[in-house]
Amino acid sequence: RCLYLLPQDLKEYNDDDLNIARETHLQLIQISIEEGNLEPAKHELERFLSLPLTDNKKLNERAVSIMNQLFTQFHNLNDLTTCMWISQTAAKVYPDDYSILILYAYMLLSRNGPYFDPLKAFSIVSKISRLDKEYIKASNILDYIQSDKGDFLPWFMLAETYFYLGEYNISFDLLEVSMRKVRSPFKCNEFSDLAVQLLRSSNDKALIKNIELLLSKFNDQSPQYSSLS
Repeated sequence: RCLYLLPQDLKEYNDDDLNIARETHLQLIQISIEEGNLEPAKHELERFLSLPLTDNKKLNERAVSIMNQLFTQFHNLNDLTTCMWISQTAAKVYPDDYSILILYAYMLLSRNGPYFDPLKAFSIVSKISRLDKEYIKASNILDYIQSDKGDFLPWFMLAETYFYLGEYNISFDLLEVSMRKVRSPFKCNEFSDLAVQLLRSSNDKALIKNIELLLSKFNDQSPQYSSLS
């Protein structure tokens, strides 16, 4: 509470003073999360985000990590209003942060949620795909897209976005791009679910044939697909 007794005019403080306030707010958020007191954590986050953005890389990384934790905690409680506030507000403060934009896009692509907006999600997910480290260092973008390098998630989210926008052929192409970039075995029913949705929605005979071929691979026992069956 001592922080709130300080003068409200930020001009009276230098960046070192503000960093002390930032660190204090983050520490209070972390303590509140650990104790399960999420409302106080939310209020501390509001105060943290009200401060000017710092160029302190470690502090920003810590802030992003804590915001991800808080988002997850509220999501577990199905408090989508707070989840949207966290992701949307954080995206304004950290417009180039990969994980924050993923959270924001996730909220916009949750079809049964109150914030479903694939058109708005499109620009965000497109930006996320360009923030991938492998994309940034790629000398040939086409080779990168066709390779197994990079994160699969932005491409899957793009595939979802195009599906919701009715662009089924593009959605299917992006689904394949996403699947190529899954390196470690894990169960991901989302791939087959999206493929089935495409199959049910498209009237394009050539596309339907390609989707059926892809779906047959989910039952393939090869290492690439066995974890998806």
